[in-house]
Amino acid sequence: MALSDYAPAPRRWDHVGNLVPNFEHSEGQRPHLHGAPAGWLPVQYYDKWYETYITIMAGKLVALDRIEEIVPAGLKVEWAAAIGGATILTYTATDVSELVTDLTTGSTLTAAVSYTKNQVTAALRLRGLIGAAEACDAFISRPIGVASHCMYAWAFYGNNEVDALSRRNYGIDAKFANFYMQHKVAVLCDYALRIPHVPAVQTPETLDAALTVATLTFGAGNLYSAANTVAATRYSSITNTNFIAAALATYPVAKNTAYTPLTADNASLLLRRRSSPDALAQAGDYYIDYEAGVMFFYVAGGASVPATVSGTNITFYSYATAPATVSLYVCAVGDIKPGDFLEADADSNFILATNTTFRDIMGQALTSVRHPRDFLDRVKSAWDNFGVLDQLPGTASSGYPDNLTYAGASDKEIVINLVSR
Repeated sequence: MALSDYAPAPRRWDHVGNLVPNFEHSEGQRPHLHGAPAGWLPVQYYDKWYETYITIMAGKLVALDRIEEIVPAGLKVEWAAAIGGATILTYTATDVSELVTDLTTGSTLTAAVSYTKNQVTAALRLRGLIGAAEACDAFISRPIGVASHCMYAWAFYGNNEVDALSRRNYGIDAKFANFYMQHKVAVLCDYALRIPHVPAVQTPETLDAALTVATLTFGAGNLYSAANTVAATRYSSITNTNFIAAALATYPVAKNTAYTPLTADNASLLLRRRSSPDALAQAGDYYIDYEAGVMFFYVAGGASVPATVSGTNITFYSYATAPATVSLYVCAVGDIKPGDFLEADADSNFILATNTTFRDIMGQALTSVRHPRDFLDRVKSAWDNFGVLDQLPGTASSGYPDNLTYAGASDKEIVINLVSR
């Protein structure tokens, strides 16, 4: 029998060839960005401690412009809704002294000026930043997340990443010598937030002069006897019969606080707020079911409308309506209920989503946190007579935390799950 030589097939190793390239960039909660706040944004808020201006407030929804700079997301909403001749961009004397870049020219401002939508659109087309058929709102992307901290006015001329690196190393091209507050910024894309839910003051509602003979209907704007009120399942456990109830046309109602007052133009109506309808015992006693927007007034017999009630105007705040104006601080507005999806409004705040497309939805409401809590309203704090921004939470602020007092008028926070697609 013939023997054959063993001819093995060796494994060859090539240690010089290419490896599979890495594709990971960063975690998704705060993705690493190569951008900075846009240098063309007008300044908003003066940080007294650092003696410089902020252009984007913490917590605001943000987007990117076509240069990949970070901007408030509400600009797209505001610019898209504006008519051609409406003013959409205003630079003041402060912007001039802070060496802000003029969006329409790409150069540093030399004088205070305002631009209409038509002017901004034409300028962006000439700069090649939008297409010939696009309007200026196309310059701003859809929301990408929220500002996880305050963003200061960009310290350099331009926002290019390579230039920024050389500027950091050599200090060149800075607007102000040796002044560089912030290099890069962070955008929060996936997190749960606690945001003040700000109500709007309502047009005063006038109480009826007569009772409506029917079971109480929420939101009807009518007065009801005690018998017709307890016929509603929500109030079937009330044993008191000496009251009438007003179902306000707008609800839910914000809590009666120094920031969201509940008032009546008849001084005899709202004298003593009681803990429940069963606690109403004398004229001037009242109770309010904030969630359902129902007010209870003491009336002997519960079947007539006294002069203190008839024709009286009630002024209050409601979460069902978005306020016309808000402070610079982040908040949520509108009739937001648990599970509702949220989008950006013109102020870069959260508002109830009216668009069904996933491209606009940025969050989902989870739950609410009511204040005051933990007896903070009974804790003595210093500086009672100082302004809102200097008050320590406690007796100086009626027990409300600073994010609520800064937001202007609110008695609750809303927990939002940030949904960035």
